[in-house]
Amino acid sequence: KEDVDRRWAQSMAGRADVAVGLMALVIFVLLVAVFYTTGSLQHMESAHYEVRTLHGNAQDARALMQAASLVAASEDFDLLDADSLTAKAKSPTTQSIPSASCDPSSVRRYHVLITSSSGTYQAWQTRSMYFHVLRLREAQGPCGAIGGISRLLTMPGGRPDGLMDAIPTYVVPELRPGAEDHGFVVMNRPHSVRAFLNNRTAWDATVKEEYVMIAETDHVWLQPVPNEATPTTPVGYWFGYMEPQFRAPLIERFCPGASKTMDPVGPSPAILHVEQLRSLVDGWLNLSHKLKTDPDADAQLGWVLEMWGYSITAACQGVKHKVSRTLQFEGGSIGSHEIPFGAYSIFHYTYGTEYSVAGVPMELQVGHWSLDKRHYGSKYPPRGLSYPPRCGEPRAAVLAAAFNAASAADPHWGKSGPGASAKADLGADTWRTRPEHAPVTAQGLARSTTARTVLGTGPWRWRGPGCCGGPAEDASGQLSVFFLRDGVLWTETGSGSWSVGAADGQIEATLLGVTSVLTFDLPGDRAAAWS
Repeated sequence: KEDVDRRWAQSMAGRADVAVGLMALVIFVLLVAVFYTTGSLQHMESAHYEVRTLHGNAQDARALMQAASLVAASEDFDLLDADSLTAKAKSPTTQSIPSASCDPSSVRRYHVLITSSSGTYQAWQTRSMYFHVLRLREAQGPCGAIGGISRLLTMPGGRPDGLMDAIPTYVVPELRPGAEDHGFVVMNRPHSVRAFLNNRTAWDATVKEEYVMIAETDHVWLQPVPNEATPTTPVGYWFGYMEPQFRAPLIERFCPGASKTMDPVGPSPAILHVEQLRSLVDGWLNLSHKLKTDPDADAQLGWVLEMWGYSITAACQGVKHKVSRTLQFEGGSIGSHEIPFGAYSIFHYTYGTEYSVAGVPMELQVGHWSLDKRHYGSKYPPRGLSYPPRCGEPRAAVLAAAFNAASAADPHWGKSGPGASAKADLGADTWRTRPEHAPVTAQGLARSTTARTVLGTGPWRWRGPGCCGGPAEDASGQLSVFFLRDGVLWTETGSGSWSVGAADGQIEATLLGVTSVLTFDLPGDRAAAWS
């Protein structure tokens, strides 16, 4: 009996050990599930990507960026080349940002929240964005409004990525493609903002400021953004395509009366009081879902649908914004000159910048010189991007300088993670067609009388089958065109390219992706060909 009792006791002790082990395992699994369901927080002060701790080029990189901004503000085309910008960067006037006197305790700082998704495309944009915000925060002085900076990252399953040790990051599980995001990945922005706000512990540990600046990865900050928001009045950027009169019937269907009060803004860039953001975020997300699942709304609003979800929600709640036209610049090769470039705080490089080798804008195509974020979907932009052609817009030099400054200051640029063993993966330079390889070269002109005759002339009337990039069977179209240097074809509907044809008397013209062979009815006096 004693032997049986002893074996029974041993068996029960073993079972108890197993039970304790199973219970510990269950608790661990539950904690992991909660961790990844509510989001994860990586906020280590030692991981802050401080500019002053980067390698020796950081100071030069900051000065280069400031010099480029000054050149663009003055639109001084003579300082666009790399040597001139470098000399300008060494000027004492570009080394610091003036700071007004103030009571530091009265400054209403905001926390910069960079909304991001996974992948190389947004990783390099985030590194650039983070560098420039830190650059300005360091230079802003005690009166500056820039506070903490965090990345709000959505990832499948809420797993971390390779930038966790470089940038303070809060991770939210990404909405499942199709089933939860309706095939619209931008739905993750309101989803992630709400998830972060709802995790009070993580939010309070990260965001110490009363205001939040919602920003995007493809922002380059040109100068510190002041906080002009109040607890009841947020600040937003004016988007011309968000004017409510353009979509009044649709807006009224989802919120009667909102079309008369809605501000033409989106959720980014925007500065809001934290409590006001809390009051808006549920409606922002829910209305975005409703708009996306409504066929008419989806067709009308397209890729900016989630922005309308925010702005209509704000109007429904009676929120009026301080609408700013200088909060950010959006423009490509041409852009607007109504506002001096030096007045803008942020460069939103959502559009590509395309120029011929002479600096003539080349819209609707990849230019000879091309700076477009879409070229770097799977690779980082290389260090030392070439600057735009002499006659390109100075602001194009600013964007090239911004990328060059960020890459020069970052020892891990192009790498998937911070480890020294990680291999850099870099894309191509901005020159897609070098000047010596332009479509119309001196050699081409020398062998073509027609090319020499039409160079620099117009408008010509282009008509006949296949005219103007249209179908070959359509002979009804006609278009006015100019034949500019470096093979640029300029039309009233956009630009294309031209080159010397196989036979004298022929020119090849490409417009809207269609190449046509042109013949000319030249006047008797070829010197009057332009007429």
